[in-house]
Amino acid sequence: MAHTARRVPTLVGAIGCGTADVIAYAKEAERFGADGLVLINPYYAGMTEEAIFRHFATIMERVSIPAMVCNLPGSTGQSLSVRLVKRIAQEIPAIAGLKDTIDLVSHIREAIVEIKPVRPDFSILCGYDEHLLLTLLLGGDGCVPASANFAPHLTCGILKAYREADLKTAERLQRALSHVGPLYLSGPPFFGALKEAIRLSGVDVTTAVLPSSMAPDAATKTFVTDMMEKIRPENFQPSTRSGSACNKRRCAMDSCRQVPALQKTMTIIQAVANNDFLKASDICDTVACSKSHLYAILNMLCEYKWLQQNEDKSYCIGNTLVKYGTMRLYPLELIRLFLAELYQSRSAPDFTYQMSILENTEIIYLAKTKRGADGHIITYPGMRLPAHCTAMGKVLLSQFGREALDAMYPGGALEQLTANTVSSVDELWMQIEAFRHCGVMLEVGEVRSGYSCVAALVHNAFGRIAAAISMATLTPYPSEGRRQARELVKEICARISSMLGYAPETPDPEQHPTSSRQRYP
Repeated sequence: MAHTARRVPTLVGAIGCGTADVIAYAKEAERFGADGLVLINPYYAGMTEEAIFRHFATIMERVSIPAMVCNLPGSTGQSLSVRLVKRIAQEIPAIAGLKDTIDLVSHIREAIVEIKPVRPDFSILCGYDEHLLLTLLLGGDGCVPASANFAPHLTCGILKAYREADLKTAERLQRALSHVGPLYLSGPPFFGALKEAIRLSGVDVTTAVLPSSMAPDAATKTFVTDMMEKIRPENFQPSTRSGSACNKRRCAMDSCRQVPALQKTMTIIQAVANNDFLKASDICDTVACSKSHLYAILNMLCEYKWLQQNEDKSYCIGNTLVKYGTMRLYPLELIRLFLAELYQSRSAPDFTYQMSILENTEIIYLAKTKRGADGHIITYPGMRLPAHCTAMGKVLLSQFGREALDAMYPGGALEQLTANTVSSVDELWMQIEAFRHCGVMLEVGEVRSGYSCVAALVHNAFGRIAAAISMATLTPYPSEGRRQARELVKEICARISSMLGYAPETPDPEQHPTSSRQRYP
């Protein structure tokens, strides 16, 4: 603990054949300030799944720090079934994840498929380096690789490239990582070869090991030296590709799961939110961490204005948190106005009415309501679709100029969901230009065959785009019905915009339909 000095979370292994021994080790680790534990099932004698479950449950009842379960059948002689791990995830909340050190990708895949739907925050990590990229692609959270001790540019590089949706770089780094595999075959155990690799990476560490391990012999040293030459960091420069912000956010959220320091930070914010004017001593009673660590978190939160320190040294919620909270309430107000308008309107025909906002190159559905018995349209709040193939997405994209649109869709080609989907930025731009003249966008069969949709924009008091609203049907519009739908959706948007304080005759002078970028309020 003294070495890490709280710079990174520290997990300590608590391992033994008997539950009482493991509890003693776990308590000692907790006393020394460990952020979490690594647990394995008892070895030597085979156990029933119920006995293994009770082993883990009893340990976690006696400690207050989280743990990760490690499935290590090569050492314990008994693999943890997915059924058992799923039960652990559901019934022992303090166990935050699984390190699946098993050379069966099907086991990792099954664990992800079975456990993530019932407990999304449960981290599933592979133990073998060569399974890292596939684990991420399957929906897992990463890896616990020994190679990170001497080749973090590969393992961390793969994770970074995946987060940025740069699969070419991730594939290249994963192939390079395959050179590391034979290292684990030296020995066993492979500790001597591992320490030699760490030494060659530039860390001054002795390669001496305790019996029954053996120091690396000449042949092992030659192999490790050759391996390190093949995976030199300068051969694998980090990718500069930015990737999509939505992928960044999704994977960043994945990486934050069950991080003890983050959990403590959120506990502090929650404590202050529930009881303003708490002092550090009061907060210390709520959060299980040292005073030095607590003050470091409080200082950071105050620096970013998530919290604010008062003259009497107490803490209250800061301006940043208030601002973000207010911003998040805005879509709720949009949804309320949308639903109220459709509920009160007696003239609205039998269509499916939807509202969405734009995030990068996707729309996010905020609300949906249906009148009459028009066919079943499969959309729901929170659902995402590519903006370029939806009427709502296209009108929301109208806030960008051509240069910004080209940057959003490099290469100019667009993914087609159906044969009718717009296929190029040039064609998309022509449709956007037409929308600017008439104020309404029609989409026919671009998302789904037979699906028709007409959309317009909602503006706020500053003249900025707030959302898009559409009328959708699975029955093709007749020519007269199409005209009526266009006029009606424009009227609905105009009324909601008016409720938000929008006055068309006094637009915001800083805004222009062809601005390069516009944020939602």
